[in-house]
Amino acid sequence: MLKMSILLDTNIKKIKEKQIEKLADKFQYILNNYVNSKRLVNKDDEIYKCIVNTIPQQLDAILGHNQDYDIRGSIGKGTKTSTPWIALLNRKCASEINKGIYICYIFKEDMSGFYLTLMQGIVFYEKFKNKKNEYCQIVTNYFKNELKGETKFSIDNIHLTSLNNKGSRQYKYSIATILSKFYKTNSFNTQTLLDDLNNMINVYEFVIKHFDVGNYEEVIRRILNRILNVDNMLSADKALQEINQKIEDIDGSAFRVNTLKEEEPLKGKSNRFKAITSSPIKKTDWINKAKLDALNGLKGEALCLEYEQNKLKRLGRSDLCEQIKQVSIKSDAYGYDIESFEIDPKTNKEHKIYIEVKTTQNKTDTDFYISKNEIEQAKKFQKKYCLFRIYDLYGNTPKFYRRFGEIEENFIVDPISYIARIKN
Repeated sequence: MLKMSILLDTNIKKIKEKQIEKLADKFQYILNNYVNSKRLVNKDDEIYKCIVNTIPQQLDAILGHNQDYDIRGSIGKGTKTSTPWIALLNRKCASEINKGIYICYIFKEDMSGFYLTLMQGIVFYEKFKNKKNEYCQIVTNYFKNELKGETKFSIDNIHLTSLNNKGSRQYKYSIATILSKFYKTNSFNTQTLLDDLNNMINVYEFVIKHFDVGNYEEVIRRILNRILNVDNMLSADKALQEINQKIEDIDGSAFRVNTLKEEEPLKGKSNRFKAITSSPIKKTDWINKAKLDALNGLKGEALCLEYEQNKLKRLGRSDLCEQIKQVSIKSDAYGYDIESFEIDPKTNKEHKIYIEVKTTQNKTDTDFYISKNEIEQAKKFQKKYCLFRIYDLYGNTPKFYRRFGEIEENFIVDPISYIARIKN
């Protein structure tokens, strides 16, 4: 659980007791009178003043006039909205309501209560057109999962209206809400509101600390790319072209794809007697090693791509060849390199597999490196995750074998390096 923030504790003492008491009264006033107030927005209307002026001013005072926060309320433009709101935006990650993450009080359509929420802007997603709701929900779920166990606020969807119109603004608010707490009419007091706001600000500030990428649009792009591989995959044919170009850039020659030979590991020489089978220990030239590792990796993926294409053609599923995708050419954050297909021999139906290629030039199967992310992705995809092991890369017939499932089910995994960060 996140530690309790003291952000509000000292500021509350500076506010007159009567002013604090009025906060809950103002929220209840809105619940009692909003439905019967004027239909058109009128700046002289008490409801308008309460939502747009009074409560934001009170919250600003409670936060000690913190310059990082922009606090505003709205009942709509022209005709009143059925779900008015009051938002607290930290300028570090939400310069406007349309995009970013912010704290928001939002009222139910029937005025039976209101929510305190941590939500993201919904207008920003309009650019994704028919994918807007799907992408918004994916990003919301990402934040929910990251905050799970860190807070007592609900991660369930909020319900602003009895209707389930996916095109409505109320539905979009629902799928954009990350955390929430509901206050039923006549069932809250000012102290509860202040305590909950304090806790929500604490969570909000925790999230803000991780916004180091410049702007919210970049945050969305990274999340969607990580989960959906948006913009980060190449077809097999195009990938092979780019691989050959990269190989030329590294060693000056295009790579001729040799024929792979499938061979179970530990044939011939074993992994024992390493003292006599391994090269003498010497100082590593890290620059040349990085160059060679990159070259070997590219050649291994080229071999794998061609193997997968030939496999599908051999099984009578040439139609799937163009759907083989390489994600590693754009990013190494996915925990696998290639998306391909396996075919059920009985039904001829396909299912997607996620291939991580491990390549070495040794004539025998030797140890190789595996990342924490690759291990986690193998656990996620289970039998759909394939480790494609290639060795004897520069032989006339490079050897390979495949293993499906979790890494630790198929290999002995030893932790040989750690990541460190400074203690708080």
